[in-house]
Amino acid sequence: MHEAYNYDTHAQAHSSGFLYGVLLGSVVGASLALLFAPKAGSELRTDLADATSRIRRRAGEAYSEASSAMGDMVEKGRSAVRRGRQGATDTVGSASSFDTTSDAH
Repeated sequence: MHEAYNYDTHAQAHSSGFLYGVLLGSVVGASLALLFAPKAGSELRTDLADATSRIRRRAGEAYSEASSAMGDMVEKGRSAVRRGRQGATDTVGSASSFDTTSDAH
């Protein structure tokens, strides 16, 4: 169970990094394409505005996905803490009952 949790966390971290890499690559590629394309000033400004809108939308989507993944990881962490806390409580309870039964004999 513990190994699967680490794998999930590792996979989510890599998918978020990949997503940011794709986003950054898109921004750089679009910017270079627009700057080196021979166009009139007004046409270039329109293209830049369109590209900016697309980039904003993609950034919003990436943020939403990363935020969701982080929320999932936080919930898994909270669940693990609850299970650990319950296990510790059960262990202490078992040890306490063992001590009282050994004193009685």
